[in-house]
Amino acid sequence: RVWTCGVPSVCFSFSDSEGVQMVVVHPISGDQLVLGLDLVTVTSLKAALENVETSGCDFVVCPLVHPRYERAPLHQDDRSPGDLAMKPPWIDRDDPLTRSGMELRSGQWIEGVVGKLSPWIRPDSASARTRRLSEDAFREEYELASHLSLKAVITPRISSSDDCVNLANCISSALSLERPTGIWVRVPISFGTGDPELCGEPASEISPWEVWNKIRTLCNSHRSLGVVLEMESELVGKRATERWYAEPVEMISIPTSTFVKNKAGFPVLLKRHKDFVTNMFQSKVPFAVSGNAATTNSSEGAKPYVMFLAHLFGKQPVDGHDADDDAYLDYLQSPLQPLADNLEGSMYETFESDPVKYARYQEAVRLYLSRKIVERVVIMVLGAGRGPLVAACLAAAEQTQRNVYIYAVEKNASAVITLRNRRDREPWKQRVKVVQADMRSWKPPEKADLIVSELLGSFGDNELSPECLSSAHKLLARDGICIPQNSTSFIAPICSQALHSNVAALGPSRAHFETPYVVKIQHGVRISGPQPCFKFAHPNDRVRIAFGLSTSPTDPLTL
Repeated sequence: RVWTCGVPSVCFSFSDSEGVQMVVVHPISGDQLVLGLDLVTVTSLKAALENVETSGCDFVVCPLVHPRYERAPLHQDDRSPGDLAMKPPWIDRDDPLTRSGMELRSGQWIEGVVGKLSPWIRPDSASARTRRLSEDAFREEYELASHLSLKAVITPRISSSDDCVNLANCISSALSLERPTGIWVRVPISFGTGDPELCGEPASEISPWEVWNKIRTLCNSHRSLGVVLEMESELVGKRATERWYAEPVEMISIPTSTFVKNKAGFPVLLKRHKDFVTNMFQSKVPFAVSGNAATTNSSEGAKPYVMFLAHLFGKQPVDGHDADDDAYLDYLQSPLQPLADNLEGSMYETFESDPVKYARYQEAVRLYLSRKIVERVVIMVLGAGRGPLVAACLAAAEQTQRNVYIYAVEKNASAVITLRNRRDREPWKQRVKVVQADMRSWKPPEKADLIVSELLGSFGDNELSPECLSSAHKLLARDGICIPQNSTSFIAPICSQALHSNVAALGPSRAHFETPYVVKIQHGVRISGPQPCFKFAHPNDRVRIAFGLSTSPTDPLTL
């Protein structure tokens, strides 16, 4: 079967030794949407997983222990006389705490089940009895989840009245294990109409994010600590949702009460909810549909909601990113230092795969050549690498029918081998001179009308563009110019727990937080607009005046 959901096929089913399994896949990008069902109770876990698969989902969220299973403190010998006199009395029992771990295979527990702690667990309760029971039950159920090798367990939903200090203590103790099971804190997207983030009034109440931030801070931003964000039927403002893009949101729980019926009687989301869900698709966050047992415990009851999410997912435009880049999302990379270190061939190949940059360079050179009416134009490509800029300059010369001669200057001896091979095999030989030299000390046989380089790096200066190109003035003719002619670096503050945790994991030294990194940011949100930081001109006016160069060789090339 194939589900079309009103768009090109986004849901496919296939059979294997386990039966029928549904997969929700984007029709163009091939990205998969991971979906689950959040169940209140489960009679048979094996039957629940079968319903999950036939409804188009991938996993089940279920209680580890029956919600009404009350128990005595684990350390019964420590009970005081006051505890023994409590009403109702402690319950001593020796029946099984919950279902057997042999009900599923290990792989099914790991991939198909996310556990929920008992909803009555309240470590910050005003009742000493409830606090003590909650602490013991938290520890007992977490140890069970670790025994079953579950991916994570979800805490009961926090409320605005929860202090959460003792909850954070329970979480921190559990995560102190060498290989801890993940703990996901269930947080509502709002605390109701009184939520200041929702109504837009001055803050008078604590927001869900502040409660989460308190727990996260007390747990020292542990890498195994995440958030399950629970949507509400109330419309939530943009300011209240944007900050969650920077948090380790491990799952979005969507109650069926959040949906409304359209004219045809099918469940849909209101626009603001839909916009939030659409944005979270970009973060590849799993979604889980929650509701009453009649809806979530049967495949047919849940299927309309799953179909709507699949339909919405299938309508997402493709952003053109390479799937191979996913491994680098939120990954800290040290900026390249091509002046000090020779780059590897794989790095050059990565640069050359950029379809936009070299097309823009070619257009800039074309604009220059269309204005430069001379018999022969001398171009110097400084930092030629394996030749993409040389090819762009030659393509621009073909477009404008100009006679050009190019000096391809490169200090990396291994890259020069590739350049010379290209010169001999491509129609470069009569128009390209390959030079193995450092651009700062090279003495050319003639001056350049145009210097082309791509030393900007990730921040406009981290590949020493200003230092290298400032010494290139001696290579220019009096009316020569550089491409780029100038550059401006912009800076903006962001919020991202993922990046903060990644830097903190490098070690306790403060130097790690004062080091620049190159990152393809996924979990982060900009909290203010960008501002100009550094501005460089190539060559700058002081150099032009000092060396007798024209201070206005030509009009700026604008693209």
